[in-house]
Amino acid sequence: MPGIYRVLLVAVMLLLTGCGVETYAGVELATVPVAATSTPAPSPTPDPLLAELPNVMEKTFSGTTVTLNYPEEWQASERGQFFNIFDPAQGDENTAPGVFALIQLTRTVGLDRSDEDIAPAALLAFMRRMVEGGFAPSDSVPDPDEILAFQWTGHDAAMFYLPPEGNSTAGLSVLVMNEDHARFIVFNSFMDSSLWPSIEPTILAILSTATLDGQILGGPDLIAAYQALTTD
Repeated sequence: MPGIYRVLLVAVMLLLTGCGVETYAGVELATVPVAATSTPAPSPTPDPLLAELPNVMEKTFSGTTVTLNYPEEWQASERGQFFNIFDPAQGDENTAPGVFALIQLTRTVGLDRSDEDIAPAALLAFMRRMVEGGFAPSDSVPDPDEILAFQWTGHDAAMFYLPPEGNSTAGLSVLVMNEDHARFIVFNSFMDSSLWPSIEPTILAILSTATLDGQILGGPDLIAAYQALTTD
């Protein structure tokens, strides 16, 4: 599998009893119920999801800054306009499971920032260039109707899902535009199709920690888009 595609793998598990449940990025998070009392309620406990991802990778390129949380035992590397997060226990940065993120100038894929439906057009153009350059398998180029346009916390975004059924590779590509559409960020996580079902929730949880120029993009819009692509 070419180096541009990585698997993003981190366990997100919560086993508590006697607790209420809230949902964040498709992961159930426990919240301890507080009985009625005259004393002040205790301070909120730290988000258990973020507690599993204590490290932060930050990348700035051409005035755009992106961050992602990642597991304590993982490593990160960066070059130019991209960064790679990977699990060193399973290989080096070219072979280990992880995630690849790239900050790209919109004009470099032949698009103008004023183009309509710019997010799905940018994702399609980007994937085509990856295949043409030999960095991705041919089945990773989606048909235009396989790309979903959505709003990710006010930012134009697009998503492509390659299902494990009938494919040797499975995974997810998410693109989000910066505020003025001059740049976009692509998050790719692809892997052997046999691994996808067990890793899918983790990938969504990690992507929900993404920030763009200081703004938390969050999980709700991301999960809604993913469900729209994957629900028959």
